[in-house]
Formats: sequence, structure tokens, C-alpha cells
Amino acid sequence: MNELEVKLKSDWLKIFLIVLIFIAILAIFTYLIYSFISDKKEVTENTDIGTNEQIEFSFLDLCLENCKRCEQNCKDQDVFSKAEDKIDKNLCNEIIDDNLKSECVSRVVYTQALNSKDKSLCNSIESEDEKQRCIFSVVMKKATDSKDETMCDELGDQAESCKNNVRFTLARETNDPSYCDKITNSMKNDCLNFIE
Repeated sequence: MNELEVKLKSDWLKIFLIVLIFIAILAIFTYLIYSFISDKKEVTENTDIGTNEQIEFSFLDLCLENCKRCEQNCKDQDVFSKAEDKIDKNLCNEIIDDNLKSECVSRVVYTQALNSKDKSLCNSIESEDEKQRCIFSVVMKKATDSKDETMCDELGDQAESCKNNVRFTLARETNDPSYCDKITNSMKNDCLNFIE
């Protein structure tokens, strides 16, 4: 065998070994991923999914297991979720992180205000932007439910936007394009396209 043939065999042997090592690493990685997924399946399959509390409990367990150093964050997220589900602002007070607590209160109050159509509830929201969004949404919901766009007038600068949203919603609900014709912004084309 000449020198070129020896070098070619050596190169092919190196390539073969590299491919073999790559396949072994890929197999190990696949096994680890499969093990992780099957562990999660065992947790969910072995959990009696009869109540939301059991689901929330298993979520908290998984979160804590996967995030040992952020136990409080997991607990805060769990409380946040319960507060939203139960629409209970008092639960938000159990959250340690101040930003998350504020966001929790804002979301729960927003939902309460929207459900009750009581914009005065929005005043307990700290963020001015969120407070204004809450008031806008409550007034728009009241106007839409009563089919009276003039209720939007109390929103001042945002009155026309509110009226356009009410008109679009009413057009969609009644399939009446005359509501679309009254829209004064780019939603008009969307509205007409939706009706047709």
C-alpha cells in the first residue's frame, strides 16, 4: 500500500469514529429527553384530575421540582393563578413580589369591573394606563350591551374609538352593514369585509 492509500484509510477511519461518537451522543441526548418527558407523563397520569386544586397542586410541585432556587416565584405564580381563577383580589395579598402583586390586583379588579360593569372599581388599579384601559373597557361593554354608543361620550378623547368598537361589535352581532358605515377609522373596511 502506498502512502496515499494509508492516508485515505486513516481519514475514513477518523470520519467513521466521529460519526460513531456523534450517534452515541445523540442517542444519550434522546434518552435523557425521553426520560424527562416520561417522568412528566407519570406525574400527570398518576394525578387524579378531579379538581382544579389537585391540578394546581401538581403544577406547583412540578414548578418547584424544576426550579429549586425560585421556590417563592413558583408560589407567587400559583397564588396569582388562583386569584385570577377565583376573581379574588384578597388572594393577591399573599404574593411576595410587589410587581406581581400589583399586576395580580390589576387583572382581578379589571375582571371584576368588566363583569359587574362598574367602572369605579378601576380606580383601585395603581397603573394609570391600566386604570384608563379598564374604564374604557367597562364603558364600551356597557355601551355594547345596551346598544347605545352615546354612553361612550363620557370617555372624552377616547369616545370615538369606543363608538367605533361598539359599532363594529353591533355590526358583527346583527350582521347589519349600516353599523359599519358609521365607523370613522380603518376598522370600517374590516367591518364591511366581516359582514360580507
